[in-house]
Amino acid sequence: MLNNILTIDIGGTFIKYGIFDDDYKLVVKGKMATPKENIDSFLKGLNNIYQQFTNIEGIAISMPGLVDADKGSASIDGALAFLKHDNIQKLISDYLNAKVHIENDGRCATLAELVLGNLKDVNNGATIILGTGIGGGIVIDRKIIKGANLYAGELSYLSINLNQNMQADNFFDSYCSLKGIASIIEAKIGMKDISGIEAFKMIKEGNLEIEKIMREVCHKIAMVIYQLQFIIDPEKVLIGGGISEEPLFINYIQEAIKEIALNNPKIRIIPKVEKCYFGNDANLLGALLNYENRESL
Repeated sequence: MLNNILTIDIGGTFIKYGIFDDDYKLVVKGKMATPKENIDSFLKGLNNIYQQFTNIEGIAISMPGLVDADKGSASIDGALAFLKHDNIQKLISDYLNAKVHIENDGRCATLAELVLGNLKDVNNGATIILGTGIGGGIVIDRKIIKGANLYAGELSYLSINLNQNMQADNFFDSYCSLKGIASIIEAKIGMKDISGIEAFKMIKEGNLEIEKIMREVCHKIAMVIYQLQFIIDPEKVLIGGGISEEPLFINYIQEAIKEIALNNPKIRIIPKVEKCYFGNDANLLGALLNYENRESL
């Protein structure tokens, strides 16, 4: 019974959680601010979620970082660096006294789309998941590629300015994550803590300054999509995260792709770009599918 599995998606801003029914429909959903003080406060936060439910047989977790699902280990930088552990899976399992399986959030989202979503009809594809940071996944011959060092799909580290040295503000994550977009809006026009939803609301109300910023962001995303196209030649690239629910955002990316192709005679292909079918819930569903897969081993 899938309703006995608690799914958790650990993000840089929120921890999202939910319960799916046997048809993989999300029937219970919630979120809480991610505790960032230390590992103790974080585990207490997870326990607060866990205690809301009864008859839970297992916990499926999606989380950022270099996650080794076989070993249960994770390596994470930034605000969640306290989750770096040789066996974070066992640590959480022991604390909650429950069976736990973990996987990288980008790979979770990709798994959901590969099995049940907008990648289910392709052999080769990719996802770009835009959140507080940027995650993703690479699919080759219907297998999610992890790489020799678990870096496959870690799109945050791609450079968006190939004419300069690799400095922090030239990384994809620094410019095109939700945190990066908010920082750019603040730096250029002085508005603080603007979310993607708020940005597009203002665009629709006629704010040309924010529209220009968002089009620049989408152009950089289009550049990354072309880099993926030339490396793995996917049949389709999916855009995920909450901001992908805004149709105008996907339209801007598609328009930027066509503009790049129009201005570069060497480019003879237009990458196919869609939003993730499961949107902001793809990580939760992928965590559940990963749990099922690992239990069947």
